[in-house]
Amino acid sequence: MKSKAFPTFLLLCLALISLSALNVSADIWSVDLRYEDYNPITTLVLDVSGFLCEGESLVVIFHDYHCNPLGNVIVFSGPTELYPINVTNPLGEGVKLVCVYKVEKSGDLTGLDVFVMRRSDLVCRLTVLDTYWIFGYPRQPIMKEIIQIDGQWPYAPA
Repeated sequence: MKSKAFPTFLLLCLALISLSALNVSADIWSVDLRYEDYNPITTLVLDVSGFLCEGESLVVIFHDYHCNPLGNVIVFSGPTELYPINVTNPLGEGVKLVCVYKVEKSGDLTGLDVFVMRRSDLVCRLTVLDTYWIFGYPRQPIMKEIIQIDGQWPYAPA
């Protein structure tokens, strides 16, 4: 069953990010939210650099593939220097659709980045899990993650 809301929401997020990129202050220099296949599918790498001022924060919001919010994580609160960090889904589920926002003192949100877990990311992780299995890593966590991937596969975009 395909959802028409997903592409619409993704386009909305991308439009929000491109519009808000004009308003991003000079204190955040770069933001890159990505998946590295050596991490479990519940974790993303947030590669961010810059500085947050007093009262500002950086928030990561996790969604399912139908754009329903699952949870959020406040990664940094100002004043602080920003640095790369791993961000894990607070529910322990596989990452599906994730947005990064800068929250201003006034409560305004500035969209910074969007990540969508695709089938190609899931295939890469399965390859790593196969290697772990061959080399005798504990079987239970490997099987748990394979089950998560199986549940996510039908909804993940190609």
